[in-house]
Amino acid sequence: AGGAIDAAPAQKEGTAALLRQLADASRKDAGAMRFEVLQRTAPSNQFMILEIWKDQQTLDAHNAAAHTKQRAKPVSTVFTATRNLTLPSWAES
Repeated sequence: AGGAIDAAPAQKEGTAALLRQLADASRKDAGAMRFEVLQRTAPSNQFMILEIWKDQQTLDAHNAAAHTKQRAKPVSTVFTATRNLTLPSWAES
């Protein structure tokens, strides 16, 4: 799962810092298999979050965590657009 974020151009540095903090904290959550924040080179106010969680329960716990809510709220004030991206589930064989 993940999402794409278009930040207001004047807010790109602050958005990048908040997203890095969110990624650092999220990687420590139980069940976090991968949490990456990518920033486009041009336009540099666009970001992508890539998240891989062990299961739905650990994703739900992450979304309910105080650190997620604390960092998501300020970031949401600088969005100009967001898009949710859902990747297919892959079963290990």
